[in-house]
Amino acid sequence: PKNNNTDNNVQVTSAPSNSKRNPLPKFHNPKKQMNNSVISRISEESDNNLTTNSNSNVSVNPVINNVRRSKEEIIKKKNLSVAELREQRRLETAEAAAFNAEAERTRREVIELRKKLSERFRKAKIEREQKLRQEHLEKVESEIQFKSLVHVEHKQTLKEKEDARRR
Repeated sequence: PKNNNTDNNVQVTSAPSNSKRNPLPKFHNPKKQMNNSVISRISEESDNNLTTNSNSNVSVNPVINNVRRSKEEIIKKKNLSVAELREQRRLETAEAAAFNAEAERTRREVIELRKKLSERFRKAKIEREQKLRQEHLEKVESEIQFKSLVHVEHKQTLKEKEDARRR
């Protein structure tokens, strides 16, 4: 690794240029020299962790990773809950639409039946009135004929009486 910045007790090094992570400060204590092989092994392990994890927001600190994962799980649960609510709402809306369509169809059937019944009643009433009118006309006609016949007979008897009186 290259030396970028040197302080008294802190040495900042960066990983090779093909590394995907940001440089982290590595503490350098002159009394206890760290072995280069240990540093390279830690660097390789963290690089492997980066490449094996699908998210680019992976932190070295496992607590941060756990917080991020729990947030993602909460968001995922909320999204599932929202999707379930949307589906439930869609089903309720479809059910309400089907119910309203059925109610409208039933209402139209009732209106149609009422029309048919009122039409039948109207026709029956007209037929009844016509029948009564016809009966009344027949009655009046028979009365007229009876009176006419009685009148003719009365005239005939009067004429006969008149003729008998003249003779």
